[in-house]
Amino acid sequence: MLKKPTVLFPVAVFLLASCANLVWVEPKVYVPGSTEIEVDGFGINGPVDILPRGTTAITISHEITNAGSSPVPAGYLITETVVQWVFQRNVTSVGWRPGDPATHTIIQLAQSGPALNPGESAIISFGPFPVGSCGLFGETLELDSSNIVVESSNQDNVDEHLFFIPSNQIINITANTINGTLFHEVGRTLTHQFTINSGGAGNQWLYTGFSWIATEGSTADAVPPPTGRVPQGPAPQTINMFVTPRDHEHSPLGFGPSVKGKVTAISTDGCVIKQKAVEVLVEHD
Repeated sequence: MLKKPTVLFPVAVFLLASCANLVWVEPKVYVPGSTEIEVDGFGINGPVDILPRGTTAITISHEITNAGSSPVPAGYLITETVVQWVFQRNVTSVGWRPGDPATHTIIQLAQSGPALNPGESAIISFGPFPVGSCGLFGETLELDSSNIVVESSNQDNVDEHLFFIPSNQIINITANTINGTLFHEVGRTLTHQFTINSGGAGNQWLYTGFSWIATEGSTADAVPPPTGRVPQGPAPQTINMFVTPRDHEHSPLGFGPSVKGKVTAISTDGCVIKQKAVEVLVEHD
């Protein structure tokens, strides 16, 4: 008697792995407190936390959470590294670059991480620890730096920030509004006058940047343009901002078209960053 052949159908086996996932949760908190600014260019291109003048020691606190589906046992390593950046001014550029870790590392600290169930959070703090009297510092926090926790993703374990400690020099930037609202047909128009001056006798600065953004096709320019490699002052320096309006469609979102301009000045030793921003509305007739 002939038997029917047995037909074997492939069976897909899916292994659903259950993993933890350690994640940093913003914001990061500096003690003493800080004010965040956006720096365009100069080797930074991003947010910088400005700490008070005279800061000599700081504490950094940051929240972590287990965003995964498995618990995290205690004992993994959390590290904190701070490296001072180097200010450079030459014939082609003005700005900062990361210091060599071998010679510019300010501090390296480590602690054991706490046990975290799925969804559970904890505050991690380092400090107080000493920092230099002034300058720009790159600060890196890393979760599970010894890589012993089984995670669904390790890409979110590193958190990098820049913080800045100003020197005792004082640079002020003020802005006088000449035309805060423009109509399309006026053409290129003087809208603001920025004045940079020193709050201390003999202090100088570098007028390093003018940047602008627009919600439609208008443009902006500054006279004089930035001359970041040339020290200015101590006499006040005036920068005129011009806006050239462009015709545009009414926004379906209802927001008013505008142009925002920002002037940046830096002390000659790189230990002070000062910015001033203004806004011009562009209206239909």
